Amino acid sequence: MLTVMNILRRTPQPSLEFQCRAVALVVLLGAGHANAASAQLQCQFSVPGRVTLGQAVWLRLSLVNRSTDSLQVLKWGTPFEGWLAPFVSLKFEGRELDYQGPVVKRGGPSVADYLALAPQKKRSAKVNLAMVFDLTRAGRYELVPRMHLYDVKAVKPKDPVSVDSLIGQDVNCPSMAFEMVAPEKLPTR
Repeated sequence: MLTVMNILRRTPQPSLEFQCRAVALVVLLGAGHANAASAQLQCQFSVPGRVTLGQAVWLRLSLVNRSTDSLQVLKWGTPFEGWLAPFVSLKFEGRELDYQGPVVKRGGPSVADYLALAPQKKRSAKVNLAMVFDLTRAGRYELVPRMHLYDVKAVKPKDPVSVDSLIGQDVNCPSMAFEMVAPEKLPTR
């Protein structure tokens, strides 16, 4: 009787070179799929055009999934986790301002660190720029997004997520400007 085990025993084993090439191809195909998925992500930043000194300056990020697949996006270094890393640079009068917020060093991510993004849907988060940048001077500020998604998956990850399995992707978001203005003085009587 011919069984699967007998067939496997009679089949010559592929060479080590063939096995290595097959593994490399699988890795490349997997990376290509993840990059194709992340290429379907559209980034939108918005900030009010004019803000009074001393007020919060709310920066909103929206990620739009233009693909037909659900995506899992690692929230690290994005507004979806708050200010735990700089994901924008800010310039005042042509000079880059120092980021004054926390920077977190981590181990591997957990499933809870991922954001589910349904097909053709948008998820948004907002953060206050004044919490991590000095916005105490009136004038024009230029915001340049530096969005890097540390991992984008087409399938829900399982705990624990290996750091070696992360596939990062820079996301192009347009730069923008806003103006900080002095408060208007009320007329005195």
